[in-house]
Amino acid sequence: SMGSKRLDTIKQEIRKLIDRLRPEDRFNVVGFKQNVKQLVPALSPVTAETRAAAWQFTRTLQSSGRTDIYASLEPLMKLGTERARPLILLLYSDGRPTVGVINSRKIINNLTRYQGPSTSVFCVGTGEYLNQYLLDMLAFRNRGLVAFEKNREGLPDVIQSVFGYIEDPLLLQVTASFQGVDETEVYPQRLPQLFLKGDLRIWGRLQDQKSITLRLVGEAYDEHKEIVIDLPVPERDNGTYELARQWAFHKIYHIVGQMVQEGERPELIEQIRFLSQTYRITTPYSEQIEKK
Repeated sequence: SMGSKRLDTIKQEIRKLIDRLRPEDRFNVVGFKQNVKQLVPALSPVTAETRAAAWQFTRTLQSSGRTDIYASLEPLMKLGTERARPLILLLYSDGRPTVGVINSRKIINNLTRYQGPSTSVFCVGTGEYLNQYLLDMLAFRNRGLVAFEKNREGLPDVIQSVFGYIEDPLLLQVTASFQGVDETEVYPQRLPQLFLKGDLRIWGRLQDQKSITLRLVGEAYDEHKEIVIDLPVPERDNGTYELARQWAFHKIYHIVGQMVQEGERPELIEQIRFLSQTYRITTPYSEQIEKK
């Protein structure tokens, strides 16, 4: 449903990504229309032969108006059972399913149910008409990120940039705890994986604390990693208004994620409305959150 020219651009970039794979990687390529096509049933080792087969498979994919996003991702989400090895799904789509499961909340909730201990989902949203809600919340609920690029000319840079971001995983199943801070107001409450070219940004609120202690825990291969940091709080630094807006923005994301999982509730909608008005934040989901 993205159009043949846009799909051709994505296919050319996927060929470059296949060339960037390393010998220790495993991979698969999936095309989703009314019938889902997979290169292999599970994951393939990286060899000259499998690279060639993947490119031949990708080259033959064609655009059509029927899209089954859920059926393409469900078997892949079920593969993420290993704790020590990351399973990273890269989805290139306009986020508009037309066959199979088409309700955005059902797709997000059902796929997230299969999330393994080291699984993450990254999305590149592109097309004239995007279902931003589906792609954004699918990544948010599954320890990933999303990038949107409507213009076909800008797609190559975005696709290569997202792949470069996830190319070197550092720490999986990351959790953070804080001593001396109200952790119910710390966001995101479920942290993404940590990559070499990425960072972890955590937003919270302080009252009269003189210092805080951060404990960061994660896994790298089979090794348990832990770091404890004592952070003094500057006496005269109350943060900036933009920091406060970022905290409110991430709290809104958290609440939207709750509504995806639990359904809309008046008190949650009211919290979003209050935060949006208080911190002058425009939320893209006020008219997109489905009630089904």
